[in-house]
Amino acid sequence: MNHRFRFLVQQAASAMFDAWHDPDEGWEKVKNKRAARRFRSARSRALRYAAALVLLAGTAAYFYLYTGGASTDAGSDARESASRVTLILANGEQIRWEDDKQQFRVEELGISIARDSAGGVMHYRAEPVAGEPSRLNRLVVPRGCEFSAQLPDGSVVWLNSASSLRFPVTFPRDERVVYLEGEAYFEVATDERAPFRVVSGEKRVTALGTRFNVSAYIDDPTWHVTLVEGKVSVRLEEGAREIVLRPSQQLLFRESAGESEIKSVETETYTAWTRGQIYFKLSPLEEIVKKLERWYDFAITYEEEALRRVQFRGGINKYRPLEETLRYLEETGKVRFTVRGQHVVVTRAIEKR
Repeated sequence: MNHRFRFLVQQAASAMFDAWHDPDEGWEKVKNKRAARRFRSARSRALRYAAALVLLAGTAAYFYLYTGGASTDAGSDARESASRVTLILANGEQIRWEDDKQQFRVEELGISIARDSAGGVMHYRAEPVAGEPSRLNRLVVPRGCEFSAQLPDGSVVWLNSASSLRFPVTFPRDERVVYLEGEAYFEVATDERAPFRVVSGEKRVTALGTRFNVSAYIDDPTWHVTLVEGKVSVRLEEGAREIVLRPSQQLLFRESAGESEIKSVETETYTAWTRGQIYFKLSPLEEIVKKLERWYDFAITYEEEALRRVQFRGGINKYRPLEETLRYLEETGKVRFTVRGQHVVVTRAIEKR
């Protein structure tokens, strides 16, 4: 199946999305129908899908970058990504994985650090200590990178691009607190005696043992926490009431309006980035571009302000080259991109006659 034809199939699935609110279900129905009924020619198939597209007029473009298997470059991308990540220890020492060294021992702090060369996870070990509060380490993940680490208590965190996490040299016995800038996905080790707290500004998420995603980029208009499993409580500011979330719920906070809402979501949409995917549902181009800028490390210019609000739904494999991702966005017929080094210009697509 060539790229253009696959794109038409995905657009048909997009029309079904409006009825079922589930692009994956819609796509399955398209595949099942295709398996049950052989169309006579590629031309007749294209006409059938084009008819479905009429239903989408005035709504959103759909794009789908085929991800039927991991990118062959994913392993090398992960290694290159790790080489740019920095762990700044509480004593000021900086650790990077720029060479083949994967294990470190810091006697002054009583910690050992090892990175699994196969899975890529950083394992951090430290003994609990009594006395004054522990000093903080800082894990910094720049644009174009991602990184995962196992914290002193056994909890695992995945950090998205342009993010950082501060965590203590060792957790005290009664509380586990980390400080997030950017986005991270957490799988928290159960310890009922020591709640696990994620702090970003005045906002705080508390869990005992659970899996959840927190998006706290300071340049995003919204802050949100998405619960995959277990239970968390959220406090949006000092002195505010605690809000309890259940699995498949998301608490979204709009910074400018100071408004919050709880809604049921497909958690895969918000955690897929940990598996190399980025999904969108009726998202404006500006929101999509922000995610792409952090991952591909480029800057963008809009020829028209209205282009920021053009909506898309679909998904991409972020390990594909930037040019390929932009080309698939262009397949929607809504926009056109011009790449000049690390700068991208977006213009309105010229309608074909």
